[in-house]
Amino acid sequence: MVGSKFILDHTNVTFNLNTSPETKAYPVKFEANGMMAKAPKDAKSSQGWSFLDRIEGLLRISFDKRLVEIQDEKTSKIKELSSFWSMIQSKIKPYDTILPAFVAEGENYVAKFEKNDNGYFINGKSFKEIEESSSEK
Repeated sequence: MVGSKFILDHTNVTFNLNTSPETKAYPVKFEANGMMAKAPKDAKSSQGWSFLDRIEGLLRISFDKRLVEIQDEKTSKIKELSSFWSMIQSKIKPYDTILPAFVAEGENYVAKFEKNDNGYFINGKSFKEIEESSSEK
């Protein structure tokens, strides 16, 4: 079916993520607004039908800062022993430096991924602007 679209209209998913077994849970939020065109059955990614080519809209991911910042010894030990928490740490704030895809907003680290007629943007900046600001540091 050529021309079919999957639409997310102001969709929100929020859940609390816990380091478990005895620590606190903190919120993670996903907000999406946009659409994705269905690739034709006979299309191949080499024909320009990759995932990124088929989407348009905004995806906002928000993590409570306390999920990647170590507050106490018990939390630190749990996170050190978990491959899941190591992955979360490495994707958001490796080496105690927040990645360019995330910005601090209040109590959260937030990444806003957007594709529109003007291109791809992360937190309102083009890939080129992000690369330039990263190389200046």
